[in-house]
Amino acid sequence: MSKWVVLAAYFDEEHVANDDWLGGEASNDAHTVKLLARANPIGNWHERKKRYTTATGWLHHWRHAADAVRSDADGIITLFQHLPVIIGMMKALRLTKKPVISWMFTVPDLDVSPAKSALLRASSKHIEKLVVHSTYELDVYAEWLGLPKSQFEFIPYTTDAEAIAAWVDDEPDEPFVAALGSAHRDFPTFFKAVEELNLPTVVAAGRPALQGINVPPNVQTPFDITRADCHVIAQHGRVNVIPLAPKESIAAAGYVTIVEGMYMGRPLIVTDCYSVRDYIIHGETGLLVKPNSVDDLRDAIERLWHDEDLRNELGRNAQEYAREHFSEKAASQALHRLMEELTPSSAVTRSSKFPKIG
Repeated sequence: MSKWVVLAAYFDEEHVANDDWLGGEASNDAHTVKLLARANPIGNWHERKKRYTTATGWLHHWRHAADAVRSDADGIITLFQHLPVIIGMMKALRLTKKPVISWMFTVPDLDVSPAKSALLRASSKHIEKLVVHSTYELDVYAEWLGLPKSQFEFIPYTTDAEAIAAWVDDEPDEPFVAALGSAHRDFPTFFKAVEELNLPTVVAAGRPALQGINVPPNVQTPFDITRADCHVIAQHGRVNVIPLAPKESIAAAGYVTIVEGMYMGRPLIVTDCYSVRDYIIHGETGLLVKPNSVDDLRDAIERLWHDEDLRNELGRNAQEYAREHFSEKAASQALHRLMEELTPSSAVTRSSKFPKIG
């Protein structure tokens, strides 16, 4: 049996005690997976005060990665892109030979400095598998990083019903159009569409996402609300819209909101970009609209708003599809396959004499 350790910047002792990743199903009969807490875990990534990682932040990432390298694990699993960059550097320096699976390897913005691009290219080539959550990312990252496409693995973003922070059954007295999320959203197009329809609308997004945008009088924008509040808004919305703005330097956006909306059985309208077709089957599990098209978005909203049978059908299909394809159980099975591929036939623990820092 092989041993793997998984680390994320937000892992604390409670996460470790509860085995709080992939629903606790990351281990199986052939591979054991243990979570590794960080000495000073990041609370809420989206509420950090600075957009970039400071030198101190990188040092904390380095120490966390070093703990994984020094452990008795045969392999390492990382979440997000900072830790694989560091472990890739460690492997380049021959400080470890442990295979690495970089889960959720999503680069927020490809428009970075030449120095950062060079660092990503130099380190990522030492990572055995880079897991992405859209097929579009496969081609974009392979070309951008100069890596073989076979080094990347597409595994859909996954969650489970238990991960939804709030569930509501009651219908609101006054129906409205709901839109959730902040990253790379096309709110100008969305606002024009709902303004022309004059439908009551609620948008759950951060202040920066709406800064400088004229908000129509029929749109409410509650700020500083909880994740549970967002889920209530999504479930109370008669129609859920995820308006995305395609950008050349962005490889992925929207799939978290899409998958959660599908799990909640919501009738979704999503902008057709960033490989959202990996998640939405047009006309079956949601409706797709052309990017930057007020007319297309307006017509889709109006159609769903007035067609209860279609809303129910799309919502029901979306929920069933999500439970089958986007569950943590499905993700765990994909992870088991990768671990099997990267584990030597005789799983001998790769020890390390990596020096301790601080």
